[in-house]
Amino acid sequence: MNISAAPEPEDFRQEKSRRRRARIAAEARFSVLIHFIAYAGVNALLALINLITFSGTWWVLWPLFGWGFGLFIHALVAFALPGVSSIRRRMYEQELARQQTR
Repeated sequence: MNISAAPEPEDFRQEKSRRRRARIAAEARFSVLIHFIAYAGVNALLALINLITFSGTWWVLWPLFGWGFGLFIHALVAFALPGVSSIRRRMYEQELARQQTR
């Protein structure tokens, strides 16, 4: 028996789309928080090791600045560049469509 679902009202589709976009944006921003926690923890440990084994060189600055630059770019993409989130949204929607055809 082939029972097709009734078409969704336009308001419901718009709300669903808005919620999907909000979820993707929230996930992107949450990933920056996780990235920052890892950055802070690992670099604090590296600073402690540098302090304990200090031989006149503050080598801890290299990973601190290098990884900090990566974290800055990650935050910039998640918070300030809406174009990148639309690319992510399209990729998400394509993946949903691909999984539904399986």
